[in-house]
Amino acid sequence: MESLKQFGVMPLFDPEEGTTVIEPPGAGAGYWVGGCSANFGPEGGMFHLYYRTRKPISEGRGGLCSVVRSADGVNFETVWCSTKKHFNSESIESASLLKSLEGKFRLYVSYVNQSSRKWDIALLEGDSPWGLRSGTAAGCVERGGR
Repeated sequence: MESLKQFGVMPLFDPEEGTTVIEPPGAGAGYWVGGCSANFGPEGGMFHLYYRTRKPISEGRGGLCSVVRSADGVNFETVWCSTKKHFNSESIESASLLKSLEGKFRLYVSYVNQSSRKWDIALLEGDSPWGLRSGTAAGCVERGGR
């Protein structure tokens, strides 16, 4: 079976030459978009990108996460999104979006568990990135105390 992972040396990146593809929800300190996980599906010719938006702590931290797709890697459309309420959390953090060997899309999302006050990882799965909408967050990794 051929590996789905590929390794290589990335060229140096100059942020001044970069292109912003997702704008932060506000201007100033504490507003940003990040926690990205990106992949390209050669069979469909589409880029898929996971990101979360972040606001200052006083305005709620990481409250929205999204998956977007693009044919050119610059112009993206939202195909799935969720809020920290879906995870019963005060903040969503980083995540990884990948495609399994079985062809399912999996999104592993790090969030604050309100019960334990520790970081957990939820797994959402679907036949497509937009199919994650119908999935429910199921605890995948729970840290400490159990």
